[in-house]
Amino acid sequence: MIKTPRQKKKAPLTDLHRVVGDVLSNRSPNLFYSKWEGVVDSASQQGVSGFLYKHVRDRATEIAIQPDVLERWRKDYVSNQAVYLRYLSLVQPIFKRLTKENIPFFIYKGCSLIERYYRDPGLRPISDIDLVMQPKDILSGSHIFEEHGFIQEPTFGHHFYRDEFCLDVHVDLFRLDRVPSRKFAITHDGAGLWERLDRLNIQGCPVRTLGAYDEFIFLCWHAMKHSFSHLKWLVDLGVMYHILSRSSDFLKHLSHLPDDSVRKSVWYVLRLLQEWFEMAIEPEVQKNVEPKKTGWMEQQAFNLVREGAMSSTFAEVSFLGSMSGVQPKLQFMKEMIKGDEFDLRRVVSAGWTTMKSAW
Repeated sequence: MIKTPRQKKKAPLTDLHRVVGDVLSNRSPNLFYSKWEGVVDSASQQGVSGFLYKHVRDRATEIAIQPDVLERWRKDYVSNQAVYLRYLSLVQPIFKRLTKENIPFFIYKGCSLIERYYRDPGLRPISDIDLVMQPKDILSGSHIFEEHGFIQEPTFGHHFYRDEFCLDVHVDLFRLDRVPSRKFAITHDGAGLWERLDRLNIQGCPVRTLGAYDEFIFLCWHAMKHSFSHLKWLVDLGVMYHILSRSSDFLKHLSHLPDDSVRKSVWYVLRLLQEWFEMAIEPEVQKNVEPKKTGWMEQQAFNLVREGAMSSTFAEVSFLGSMSGVQPKLQFMKEMIKGDEFDLRRVVSAGWTTMKSAW
């Protein structure tokens, strides 16, 4: 008896996925009037309500949506703007002082995305300002932060707070401080990042930020590291891809990713953009970024992610699958357990769920 290959199950789309996908592809969301109420809270929780608000508001005559849903999203949109402007008022003097003292730094993630891609602070919430400094400059930088009212948080030394506002300072872009063995699962030219930085002017304040290609690669890795647990990270990448894919240079970069450790995170992101949001991804791009191999357990774990059945353990399974040799894997598990970032019972349970789902 010849066994026919099993058909890959299509990722189930929620109403929120459909609406986000429509907005990313510049389509008018087509939901029944009664279904908007079920989308409004999940959109706020996932950090995409401001993004949806402006698009839906501009097409209000085409979309049957309850006025109170639009009003709740409007409040999120206005709140996003207010928080961002307050952050700028606090960090611009710090950026100018660091520049004056010849202390190199660059920003990335939320602030950079808002300025370069969204162009409207109401579209995306931010909870901190991320910046990268060189290790030798951390002490000098911390004095400047404190002079401007940002006090170092004792538990996590890279966090500086002024009331509820946070500066998240990094010395390693791929965040290996708490789990250094993650270096075994990613290969990227970190040293060359500083030579490839772009310049950005934020309301008269010049700063540097990651090059577009580097930021896209990093955000793919960051989203995978957190098992794609926040929808706004996928929206960020969808917005970026929509803009950057118009450039042949960007697509050329994607076709020459160095190895599976980098290629894998991009491949997973593009799959989710296509399957969750129904974005158009060129087949040639998908082919170029497809990793040469992924472990069976990792493939099944990702299927659970795309089906919405599991998100919290995919990153651990993926990192383990990207490492060669027993010793790096054991070291990674030891560091994850020690740092309370690896729940062994959860992983075993997820593994059992994974195996059951495959059959």
